[in-house]
Amino acid sequence: MLLNAVCGMAGMLTAWQRRRSEFNHDWLKNRLLPALAKAVNVLDSVVEDELFEKEFPHFLSLQWCLHRGEAFTLAHNFRNEMSPAALLNQEHFFSTSGEWLPELVDALWLSRNPVQMWIDETVNCAMAADAAYLKLEERFAENCNATLQVLKGHEPLLLQFQTSCQELAKAIERFPSRILVT
Repeated sequence: MLLNAVCGMAGMLTAWQRRRSEFNHDWLKNRLLPALAKAVNVLDSVVEDELFEKEFPHFLSLQWCLHRGEAFTLAHNFRNEMSPAALLNQEHFFSTSGEWLPELVDALWLSRNPVQMWIDETVNCAMAADAAYLKLEERFAENCNATLQVLKGHEPLLLQFQTSCQELAKAIERFPSRILVT
């Protein structure tokens, strides 16, 4: 009966899962990565878009500054928010006599899943993306009227950031999309 109750609760969407979806799917994959791909195409003269060229540095700066911290937050909060023990810690689930069970469930979950590896990988990818972004930001800062064309001849910086963001998206995808109770 206990396992059935936990399994039923595991099907509920948690706040962590919503934040993961908003960051990884809504923002990173559907907003930032397409803009980076377009920037590469503009620099390669595959696409012409003067307005995009002018707005890209500001867009990139604003978007990265607003969202970069969420990658770290998702990684650092995964264990506490997505452990099956989080379900057991809900007030209505146990009386004080069951206080030992969440710790046991958490230990079992950690022994069966590479939780720390998922966390470390995501943090490392976020750090790599952040470092790549800072290199781009330095390049844009050299010119007060920076447009995308400031990167002409420095495409590897943009490609490095794009690749780092793609790796970050993959790392976040490796986190389970639901609370694992088995």
